[in-house]
Amino acid sequence: MQTFKRTFVMLSAVGLLSVPAYVAAQDPQPPSQPSTPSQPPSAPRPDPATPAPMPSDSASQSAKSQTVKGELVSVDDVAKSITIKDDKGAEQKFTYDDKTDVSGAREGVAGLATRAGSKVTVKFTDGAAGKLATKIEVQRAPGSQQ
Repeated sequence: MQTFKRTFVMLSAVGLLSVPAYVAAQDPQPPSQPSTPSQPPSAPRPDPATPAPMPSDSASQSAKSQTVKGELVSVDDVAKSITIKDDKGAEQKFTYDDKTDVSGAREGVAGLATRAGSKVTVKFTDGAAGKLATKIEVQRAPGSQQ
């Protein structure tokens, strides 16, 4: 009987000591997704070979072109912006870039700085980055040269 008790105690001790080792050996990863999902995916995954659309491209495509007329108040070459005063007296600020078409002023946008007080028509898009002038037309005063 004494041998039986010793054998039983010994086997119990080995069993208890092996439980933590067994638990540690288990895969710590969560169980994998079931083969049939309960909900269909909300959107298809993008093809890695297809480049994602640029945010500025989609913003410029969705922006609607508008036109405003007024008097040129100032030009800021550093900020690449112009300010005009519209027919109601409100000042509006527009940014421009290298693609902005300027007509009626010598030297493009640089020539606008000397045209303060001139009547202008600004075509622009109003997007997330603000009002971007796409075309600036300076009206010539009667009897004047550019």
